[in-house]
Amino acid sequence: MSKRTTLTLTPADFKAGRRNKGGDCLVALALNRQLGGKWVVGPGSATQSGTGRTVRLGLDARKAMIGFDAARIGAARRRPARVTVYEGRRSRKVTAAKGAAGGGVALMAASGSLWWIPLVLLSVIAIPVFIALVMNKVSVPRVTSAPAPKPAGRATWPNVSGGDPFARTRGTGD
Repeated sequence: MSKRTTLTLTPADFKAGRRNKGGDCLVALALNRQLGGKWVVGPGSATQSGTGRTVRLGLDARKAMIGFDAARIGAARRRPARVTVYEGRRSRKVTAAKGAAGGGVALMAASGSLWWIPLVLLSVIAIPVFIALVMNKVSVPRVTSAPAPKPAGRATWPNVSGGDPFARTRGTGD
């Protein structure tokens, strides 16, 4: 789940921002002012120096940054602008599900009157994949090593029959 944060790009940010500089970018200055720390902005995300904290830029933030860097749009902006950034990572499962659904729709549209064939094939493939990935029902055998050898019994001396050579016994006088 992503946390949404709204940044306010002030006229001072537009004035102090430098084109094509990751640390002095328009969005980086707003992040420095509102969230604290030193931020470096890339094409789609911003990273806080020292902590490694990362935020994703929303569509409006990317448009503002591209407009500022490429065309210097808004350089003399008099009113604050609001843009969105998201903390956290985008879920890969959601992205994969959207891609699979889009591919299924395209395949069914391309097949025409035989729309049921790809549907059956996809369901045959999708059910085991769902069980394996989403429900985590796939069990992987554990790698085990051979059991350790059992320790040998008590050491015996070749010239003493069945016992401890240091035990006190009655001598035979030899």
